[in-house]
Amino acid sequence: MLRLPAYRSRLVRRCGQSMLLQPPSRRYPILSLGSALFGIILNIGVLNLFAAMIEKSNT
Repeated sequence: MLRLPAYRSRLVRRCGQSMLLQPPSRRYPILSLGSALFGIILNIGVLNLFAAMIEKSNT
């Protein structure tokens, strides 16, 4: 569901390009940090969805 909006987003594309264009000595730490931050954002969204599902199932 998120692939199409992310594919069309210029901001996501620029962030990915800026991470990939780093020198080799900084590329791995920056990619690791970027992946971790993106994972945190997705997990927060999933927690919100999960809480909404639980709330609707209890009513």
